Amino acid sequence: MATVRDLAIGIAIGIGIGIGIGIGILKILGADNIAKTTRAIHHELERARAALGITNNPDTQGT
Repeated sequence: MATVRDLAIGIAIGIGIGIGIGIGILKILGADNIAKTTRAIHHELERARAALGITNNPDTQGT
């Protein structure tokens, strides 16, 4: 039986992996300054989604 501590550790590891994957994607896309890039994504989210091919249109096939 997993304890609350075990679950918390698992969640923390999962979040860490997700962050690592996100940083890796930004580096592949050519980001040199990760902090600056994440701030820009925060301020221009629709532009970032478009660059990654993510749409908010439920009628678009393949999303």
